[in-house]
Amino acid sequence: MRVRYSRTEREALDSLYKIKIRMRDGREIPLISIVDLEIKPGINRILRRDGKKIVWVWAEYNGTNKQALISKIKQEFFPGWLKRNPEISTDGFGRNQDEEAFINTVIYYEGLALIITYMLMAIAFKSYMQPFLIMSAIPFAFLGSVLGHWGHQIYYGAFSMLGILAASGVVVNDNLVLIDCLNKLRAKGYQPAVAALEAGRLRFRPILLTSITTFIGLIPMLSGDNEQSKFLVPCLYLCATDIKAKSKVLFNW
Repeated sequence: MRVRYSRTEREALDSLYKIKIRMRDGREIPLISIVDLEIKPGINRILRRDGKKIVWVWAEYNGTNKQALISKIKQEFFPGWLKRNPEISTDGFGRNQDEEAFINTVIYYEGLALIITYMLMAIAFKSYMQPFLIMSAIPFAFLGSVLGHWGHQIYYGAFSMLGILAASGVVVNDNLVLIDCLNKLRAKGYQPAVAALEAGRLRFRPILLTSITTFIGLIPMLSGDNEQSKFLVPCLYLCATDIKAKSKVLFNW
């Protein structure tokens, strides 16, 4: 026969103070009269990664210089800390790992998009050189993004790559319109230098308006204070760990 308390009493911590212990002489005394009860947080589960125990703590960083902070921690904190704890290993995990995977994915698809763009323009213009002329504007988009980051004091992040890709699409479209107009003028018998000047004059206004409208449309998102806007601004979530011996340390950035 197995006798035990009801489920309600077993699940309530207050029941510990009401439990009575039967003595040899038949008397029942409260449990708290013979033991000291103290409630403390315990380990509800042991996390493991690659067969090693892991624990991490995290904190939100409100600054803007993410790369400088990461470099400082790696150069000043890690060497001494690992020297004092040689049994602990470190590895990238969490947001840092997800961000690296995201960046690698974006780089892959950006390269694929550039190749497909070149192939489509080569077919449309029936030329191998003109697509290179059109895509030569992409470095200028990258330069503009660098200046934009510097002007807003925002450091390069994962979403910056998507912004550069979008800016590259704008400048490629502008160059496409210019080269198309140049080809039409050349077909009419214009000399190359005259055709280039005339194409620049005819397409100056549409190119300028396209660039300005894109820039003005992005200003509210860049300077907004709401959560939807700030979500696209690079931020840093710093996570560090400190656990007992023979464990693996995972750092989340």
